[in-house]
Amino acid sequence: MMYKHNKTVIIFLLCCIGKLLFAQDFKVKATLNTVASTGFYKIPVHPELTAHTKTDLSDLRIIDQSYKQVPFIIRHSLPLNPGGVFMNFQILKTTIDSLSTTIEIVCPLESGTDRISLHIGNNAVERIIFISGSNDRKQWYIIEEGVPFSRYSYYKLVIRNGHSDPLNIIKAGVYTNNKDTGTQQFTTNPPVSFVQRDSSNGCSYITVTQKDFYHLDRVALNIHGPKYYKRAAHLYNLDEKGNKIHLTSFEILNSHSPVVSFGTVKAKQLLIEVENKDDPPLVIERVSTEQSSKYLVAYLEKRKNYFIVAGNEDLKAPEYDLQKFSDSIPNLLASISYHDLRLNGEVSRSQNKMYWSQWLWPVIILFLFALGFLTYKLMADMKRSGF
Repeated sequence: MMYKHNKTVIIFLLCCIGKLLFAQDFKVKATLNTVASTGFYKIPVHPELTAHTKTDLSDLRIIDQSYKQVPFIIRHSLPLNPGGVFMNFQILKTTIDSLSTTIEIVCPLESGTDRISLHIGNNAVERIIFISGSNDRKQWYIIEEGVPFSRYSYYKLVIRNGHSDPLNIIKAGVYTNNKDTGTQQFTTNPPVSFVQRDSSNGCSYITVTQKDFYHLDRVALNIHGPKYYKRAAHLYNLDEKGNKIHLTSFEILNSHSPVVSFGTVKAKQLLIEVENKDDPPLVIERVSTEQSSKYLVAYLEKRKNYFIVAGNEDLKAPEYDLQKFSDSIPNLLASISYHDLRLNGEVSRSQNKMYWSQWLWPVIILFLFALGFLTYKLMADMKRSGF
């Protein structure tokens, strides 16, 4: 009996230590804002976070208050809408009872449709919807899951609310052009500093310094020069030893301010070389760096606490079942951000967190001492029992 009891305690202690050490394997930790209601959310990945992650975000995780991983997918540059022009379907009738919301709509498309979009005023939620079609609003025919192509004049949507608040349906309809017309979006990194040095060899050298090792996908320049100019230029990433790593070459023209794009890199210093030859140097008035907008999409539960941890170089990209169902998750999601982004081991401004940080390792040492003592007792019990 004592053997089983000691074994259970040891397993419990190991689990506690494992949870305590899990977050310590990451360089940075942030706290997600309060989850208003259960459902899918998009979490913007800000430059301050990417400064501590790999360029593919493979070392980033979402964990809950029990240090359990929360599955997520990564999306790049979510479009502002699914694309195309939205065609409204007239809502003829809306009925709300304790279990469901029912709406009847008119479909003006004689050619039929294989999709119906709803604009709702609530936060991101999940609901089960039953769809049926009719040509006279008297005889209704069930439409199978997935909304296959059909040619009905009217559609009825029964949305199961369960014991939750009903959805606030603002409008229903379809996007007439399903092709994604959303342009790629970029996030501007914090302001950079730069120094221009005009050399007698006919070149200008602009050293650009960021506040941290942010991700970069493009660099934008504002330039002042003569009425007409056309210069060859080269962009380099400067590593920590000052070595040049060529990123791309481009042309600077008087007709527009250049925006130089390249593959995602993580850098703190850049070098731009401009070939002036015998012309007077151009004046670089402003430099900004940008990274492609990225989002984490995860299913979050109300009243739970969640954290983002990142910065473990040994980690590979996670493999979640959710990744196989990314097409089933809509693009239009409520957004939730995070706060209190801090480095691991950094003393927090909060007294409670300060207290926890101060006592974390003493608690772990105490656990290890207790574990060693119980292991000794367990071995003694096993010896007496003849194991």
